[in-house]
Amino acid sequence: MTLPERTVSRPLTDAELDRLESLLDSPALAGTAMRTDVLHGFLAAVASAPVTIPQERWLAAAKRLLPGARIAEMTMLTRYDVYYYARASHTMTGHRERPLPVWRLTFDDANETTVTIDPRTGSIVQIQDRLRRLDRWLFAFLHSFDLPQLLAARPLWDIGMLVFSLAGLGLSMTGVILGVRRLARKRAEVRRTLRARQ
Repeated sequence: MTLPERTVSRPLTDAELDRLESLLDSPALAGTAMRTDVLHGFLAAVASAPVTIPQERWLAAAKRLLPGARIAEMTMLTRYDVYYYARASHTMTGHRERPLPVWRLTFDDANETTVTIDPRTGSIVQIQDRLRRLDRWLFAFLHSFDLPQLLAARPLWDIGMLVFSLAGLGLSMTGVILGVRRLARKRAEVRRTLRARQ
């Protein structure tokens, strides 16, 4: 059955909504059609979806991001890598979605800046430079071992995190014990000095 194309520029009337609801609830569509409230939510989501920005428009804006630098390389990412990845809820910084596909623009500036752009919205989803890439390894990786391959290998990742956490706890306790002993020695020296003066 084909429906004629029609543009609706006004809200549906109560009678039209009742007719739509009875059509969706009809035995002919039993179990296959959406309920009216679900359909309403779906249509609201479609209507509020972001408008796709033409590549020429966001690329022109991106070229002006770093004055004096030009885009040396453009790479489309269709899967996550070690610098651009979603964060699962069980990792240190919690759930963080990252859209795919995206464009990674590499600039020829001294900091080797890369800007990742969502082509659907033209929004910047990530900016990295040499310092942020170093931070990715020295902080994010060492605190949560968040390589996509490791995060996908649960419960192996959980066991590894538990072992490293226990090792960190052991190292911390060693520091506490050494600190307490040092303070005890200092306290004993102060007491001996005070007794000697008496």
